[in-house]
Amino acid sequence: MTTKPKAPGSLKDLPPAIWILAIIAFCVALGFGIVAPAIPLFARSFGVTAFAASTVVSIFALTRLISSPISGLLIEKIGERVVLTTGLVIVAITTGAAGGVDEFTQLLALRGLSGFGSAMFTISAMSLVVRLAPRELRARANSLFQGGFLTGILFGPALGAVVLAISVRAPFYVYGFTVAVAAIIAAIFLSTARTQAPTDAEPTKAQGPNLRLVDGFRHAGYRAAFTVSFTVGFTIFGLRAAAVPLYVTEELMAAASLVAFGFFAGSVTQITILLPAGKYADTRGRREAMVIGSVLAVISSVLLTVWQSPTGYLISMGMGGFAGAFLSSTPAAIVGDVVEGRRRGPLLAAFQMAADVGGIIGPLIAGLVIDGYGFTATFAIGIVATVIALIVTLMMPKKYKPPIVAQ
Repeated sequence: MTTKPKAPGSLKDLPPAIWILAIIAFCVALGFGIVAPAIPLFARSFGVTAFAASTVVSIFALTRLISSPISGLLIEKIGERVVLTTGLVIVAITTGAAGGVDEFTQLLALRGLSGFGSAMFTISAMSLVVRLAPRELRARANSLFQGGFLTGILFGPALGAVVLAISVRAPFYVYGFTVAVAAIIAAIFLSTARTQAPTDAEPTKAQGPNLRLVDGFRHAGYRAAFTVSFTVGFTIFGLRAAAVPLYVTEELMAAASLVAFGFFAGSVTQITILLPAGKYADTRGRREAMVIGSVLAVISSVLLTVWQSPTGYLISMGMGGFAGAFLSSTPAAIVGDVVEGRRRGPLLAAFQMAADVGGIIGPLIAGLVIDGYGFTATFAIGIVATVIALIVTLMMPKKYKPPIVAQ
């Protein structure tokens, strides 16, 4: 009989692959932080409406949604490492090419293709983190991985202000380069040995049947994580991504650089709080961390709606970063608790697809409401979404128990 080893208690106990994934995430996010404010502005330069410009954001999320189940199947067939690297190569090529387009439809098509590669990278990276991280460090492992993204995004918008001053096309070339670097790192350093699952994390017959999606939704924690995933996709990667750049330049009549500085304010707050938030979720409880993040998300949405000035905008973005520190690591840790030791595909894909659905709907709603009712009504919709997420989170049992049993 073997003795179960003592649970690790610090980041140094995490597998090397998770640290490598964090570095890869940094490279990807550095470029994304540069290009994100430029996407709707570049689309608008073709003389299209706000709604049409918002479709450039939505098409990326739509193709991610479509390809997420396919990415899950590919992971089972050819492995996470190959899927991750291939996805990065696709994003690098299509994003770099987008900077040189002469027509709006070309930009739309290339952003759609980028979504396929992005889904391959995201699902495979999430699968690795969930599979390799022990439960006692799962939130912190997700914090470390998300920290790679956030550190990149922290510097990305600041660099984006400089790159945008050169040309609205330049951010696409820079993003393509940083993702290419990430693909090279993945191909060289994510070896098969480093991505091999620990023996005690492999599924066994004694652990019961594979989980179905319905099994996940029987679990209050998974329901809350799923709802928060949708809300983050809808409000941050959807509604705000499409509306904020136009709001700053057309409503506040400020320079495009203020858009980048707003994203910078959110990133610097989130990266500062991220690791403590992950530790809080691991030691004090998943539910408590989710409640804190959801409350802060509501406050951020309210500030953006009622305090319409450059100062209000920057404070709202900073508060949103505070909320994101709790809402980026904790939901993924909950999903990891749910799927531990079983087939991860259906529940992981649904969790990621929830964010993608939000990312599809958010920009479309933002474009329609901006054209018809203005920015105040648009940001008010964000308040409603974050309040719903808070309510579902509060429905989690106060004494949250991670494990579930498939029926």
